[in-house]
Amino acid sequence: MSQKENFDFESLNTKRLLSQRSTGIPSLPFSNIRRRFEKNSDDQKTQSLNEKLDQVLVNVQDLKRDVAGLKRQLDGQEKRFSNLISFNNENLEKKVNVISTKVNYLESNIGTINSNFSQQMIYEAKEQLNLDLNIPLIYNGQDLLSVPFDSNDIASYGIGLLDILFYPEEQSIAMVESDENTINSLDRKKIDQIKVCYLKKLNSTEAFKKNWPIIKKAIREKCLYTRKIVRDYSNLDAKN
Repeated sequence: MSQKENFDFESLNTKRLLSQRSTGIPSLPFSNIRRRFEKNSDDQKTQSLNEKLDQVLVNVQDLKRDVAGLKRQLDGQEKRFSNLISFNNENLEKKVNVISTKVNYLESNIGTINSNFSQQMIYEAKEQLNLDLNIPLIYNGQDLLSVPFDSNDIASYGIGLLDILFYPEEQSIAMVESDENTINSLDRKKIDQIKVCYLKKLNSTEAFKKNWPIIKKAIREKCLYTRKIVRDYSNLDAKN
């Protein structure tokens, strides 16, 4: 090695020693510096990870609070719906009870009314008129026997019953006990109700048989009149 190269090396070592003496800090090997750098880097990563975990925990807590709030709202809604359903059920039960009471009352009245027929009349009505006196005499909640009856105008009672039992449209397209194939007959069960009411009022099968032709004629005339009225209204609507 030349003198110059030896001098430079020694000069460099000299400067290094002088630097160590002047600062009092020992010179660190490069490997130690690297380890410290890596340690600091790991500490920073750990700190960053901890911060992220803390944020996740905060978010989880917020989510738990939101879920709890929603659960309270749902519980409140469920309670309100439950109260509403319970209230509606109670009202429905009350209405059903009222209807049941009315039905029971009407049924008991029907039994009382029909039981007033004598066994003789029940037999004669069945044999001579093919009529069952045990049919109900109440229609849509109205007692058919409560319709005014005038012994001097017997047919008017049948007209009153006709208007209760049949709509005008029904009266306009049918007749009572029609013998013509081209004309419909009014519902037989309802006509039987009219007959039973008359038997109750007349209290005799003989009186009924005597007056029924007059009653039937009056009912037919009422149906024809209703048919004319309905037809006139239909023509008027067509012109308009």
